[in-house]
Amino acid sequence: MKKLFVTFAIVVLATMSALAQHNAPVTATSQFDCRVIAPLTWTPMQTQYLDEVIAGQTRLVSIPVNFQLNGEALYDVTVTRDDTWPLASTTNSTVKIDATWGANITALDATGKGTMTLTVTKLISTDNTVSGTFSFTINVGAKYTAL
Repeated sequence: MKKLFVTFAIVVLATMSALAQHNAPVTATSQFDCRVIAPLTWTPMQTQYLDEVIAGQTRLVSIPVNFQLNGEALYDVTVTRDDTWPLASTTNSTVKIDATWGANITALDATGKGTMTLTVTKLISTDNTVSGTFSFTINVGAKYTAL
């Protein structure tokens, strides 16, 4: 009987020890792989010089204006653009431009850049004679396609 009791006591102690380890608090950790990429920005435009136009006339021209998008290299992008033409100057509505877009940017190159071209095709003037710097607001937007 003593042997049975000793064996029983050893089994009980072993079981208690296993339960104590099982219920002990543990710390679990996880690792997440995340990449932070560059935001999309447009390179600020320089002043574009357009030809003269006679008051009250339309002049046919071909003047390319480049829009450069900067971001993360080799990422796909979706570009939205304003196709409302002719577009009046925001500083003096006596001058308007007509234009056509070239190909849209669909992905940035290995340097993280993409360029699209707007070609001004017409300068349109009302009967007023004015000169100076005219501003045009051309809406162009971009976002990463997959984000």
